[in-house]
Amino acid sequence: MGKSAAEKMREYRQRLKDNAEKYEAYLTKAKQRKKRNYVLVNQLSSTEKKRRREKNRNDVRAHRIKKRIERVDIPQPCTSLSKSGYETPESADRLIMNMSFPNRRNGPRKRVQRALSKKNREYKELKLKFENIRKKYRTNLSRLQRIKKKQRYETQQGQIQNEKQLAESNTPRRQTDELIRSAGFTKQQSRRVRKQLLFANVVQSELQKSRQRIKRGERGILGGLIGGKIIIKYRLARSVNKSTGLGRNTLSGGRSSCLAFW
Repeated sequence: MGKSAAEKMREYRQRLKDNAEKYEAYLTKAKQRKKRNYVLVNQLSSTEKKRRREKNRNDVRAHRIKKRIERVDIPQPCTSLSKSGYETPESADRLIMNMSFPNRRNGPRKRVQRALSKKNREYKELKLKFENIRKKYRTNLSRLQRIKKKQRYETQQGQIQNEKQLAESNTPRRQTDELIRSAGFTKQQSRRVRKQLLFANVVQSELQKSRQRIKRGERGILGGLIGGKIIIKYRLARSVNKSTGLGRNTLSGGRSSCLAFW
């Protein structure tokens, strides 16, 4: 009966092992072939990665068990003479010692677990500090916004009060009295010009107020009054614009000039 393929391969390998040079060359070629055809782990699929890692773990486990057994299996001599002078009986059985070794695989795992626990504690502490800082920031921001709002309100109230006081202090009657007083008129002269000055100041004040509530369709009427021939003849257009704030730009929708009181 012929030999099977496995038996033939077994005999071939035995012949290689008997010839040291050929066996060394065979191992070298096998290593080179394996190195040449080796695929990195990051180039494998998830299933192949899992299969290779499982194979590596099994190989390492088998290698460690083999080394452990080699350390434990100590051959016993057939006969020996003890220090006391008595011969020990011959025994064909090997002495097997059951020694407990620490599981080295748990060492890196425990270190990683301790490191992760430490980082988790640090993360929780930093997160708590961040929440406290953010809470303080929001509180201070709300306080600052209230302060700014109060300051804006006080500033607006102050401006309104100043404008109100300025409007009360610059009434047409007071303007008329101030002009007469500054001109140094006598009592009789003051009576003559007082009514005309008061009329001019009243008209000026009315024009200033009407500038705020004037409608687009009424601008032509005021334009006809302010840009009339008499005002142009006596070259008073600039004075009217300064005193009332009404001018060509204002009535045409442009930017109004600043008010200038007498």
